[in-house]
Amino acid sequence: MAINYQKQQVASVVSTLNKRFNIAIRQDEFNRDEYSASSLRDMLIQRINDELSGEWTTEKAMAVLRKSWVELTQTTTEIAADAELKDLLPSQGRRARVKQWSDKAGIDLDILRPARLPQGLLIFIVFVSIPLGIGMDWFLSGIMIASSLSALWILNKTATQLKYNTFEEMAEAIAWQNYLQQQKRKADHTPEGVEAAMRELIP
Repeated sequence: MAINYQKQQVASVVSTLNKRFNIAIRQDEFNRDEYSASSLRDMLIQRINDELSGEWTTEKAMAVLRKSWVELTQTTTEIAADAELKDLLPSQGRRARVKQWSDKAGIDLDILRPARLPQGLLIFIVFVSIPLGIGMDWFLSGIMIASSLSALWILNKTATQLKYNTFEEMAEAIAWQNYLQQQKRKADHTPEGVEAAMRELIP
């Protein structure tokens, strides 16, 4: 008997494929209540190949980000290219907002960084600890390096400072990041490989 896929199952398949191929197919592109295995497989093969072949540009990044922002904020106001990110993403609740926007867009928004002063101080301590260990005590030096690296990791995980000033700057950076990833994906995945993976996932 033929297997049909419900919305929740389709969402799970799309999520798996996005991770496997490092792409950004949106789950809301598949809004029917039910799909047959063959039709879903054919549609997804086409979408994966489109994602792997369609080059990322600043314009494409802007379009994806604007569409997802409208869905996130439930507003029809389009983000201007020169819009200040600090106005779009106020400091309070910024990390959560960026995560929500990233989930809606289906792409990783790597736009936050730690505060420069503590980050710079911790990096300085790491480098100072190396000659200290050579000349005096590796045990003390090792503790300082390990502590500093741990603190740097925490800083990065809790970063709230914006890397970019305007929406256009952010879009350019995201387009370049996704373009580089796309070139790697093209080398890693052939159309035949995509079809084989799909038949494995959706028999």
